[in-house]
Amino acid sequence: MALDSFVRPLCAAGLLICASRLSIGKQGDDRDALKSYYSLVTDAGLMKTPAWNATFDENPPLSARRAIELATAVKNRLVKDVGLWKWGYHRVHLEYKDIPSVGRRWYWRINFEAWFDGMPPEVAPRVDVVVLMNGRTIEPVEAKSPFKAK
Repeated sequence: MALDSFVRPLCAAGLLICASRLSIGKQGDDRDALKSYYSLVTDAGLMKTPAWNATFDENPPLSARRAIELATAVKNRLVKDVGLWKWGYHRVHLEYKDIPSVGRRWYWRINFEAWFDGMPPEVAPRVDVVVLMNGRTIEPVEAKSPFKAK
């Protein structure tokens, strides 16, 4: 009896994993809609942004909320929900780069991921959007998709 109660949940979990993999494979053309994008930060773009001293200034020149709004607009222009794949933001964080002529410049990096039916896949499509402290976004470029058939 004890072995049966152990094996049944394992079999159910195995069937669930197989069914989700079949659903991913069935999406066919939908995989092309699930592209990944990334943003590259340049010194030239950062030089046009306001300085922010994280030690002395309480808040950055651009709020996290506004950065998320701007990044979400870029993400919505690039990708859409497809079938059971749903996009959501995964991480929001501040990064900086030291530029010799102007000093340290901060920017927001917002990462979005497409999740399959509420569960993150092993290799999720991603959109990485950089928002500068002056409110400008860096146009993401398409990354090679791990979902394209070889």
